[in-house]
Amino acid sequence: MRLAAGRPDDVDACVELWRTATAARDGIEPADVPETVLARARNKLESAAPSWVMARDSGGAPVGFGLTLAPRTSGYADDPPDAAYVALLAVAPHAQGRGIGGALLDAMTTELSAAGLKSGVLHVLETNAAARSLYDSRGWTVSGSPFPHALSGSSVLTYTTTL
Repeated sequence: MRLAAGRPDDVDACVELWRTATAARDGIEPADVPETVLARARNKLESAAPSWVMARDSGGAPVGFGLTLAPRTSGYADDPPDAAYVALLAVAPHAQGRGIGGALLDAMTTELSAAGLKSGVLHVLETNAAARSLYDSRGWTVSGSPFPHALSGSSVLTYTTTL
């Protein structure tokens, strides 16, 4: 696996990776991931991102990505105003459990810190034990009370960290 910056021509591959990772997380077929979920991911990927990191296998195929947006782009008023927003983090289901998510998260936080940002915020489904374990292992902490996800209504937790 190698890490590299995301590029505009990676958007479609990342949206498809988001589809398969979301389907695996939710126990549904990839075709059943709502188009609103994919459109939301595409919109984030097509925005100006201070950190977009791709993980590629030895053949160059994407196996994961992470996208962080500028502070105040999460859309949640309770998020710290100066915190970079980890908007998307996904690893292909066949590549999970190999440390790719941690490598992506570490690379993003390193880039953000180097850019002078002091903190980060992200949101995760309360039931997503694998993601929560990753964030816990990297020193992120739960902040505030759970709230309903904008699309699904599922319970979401806010995590924050100092960069």
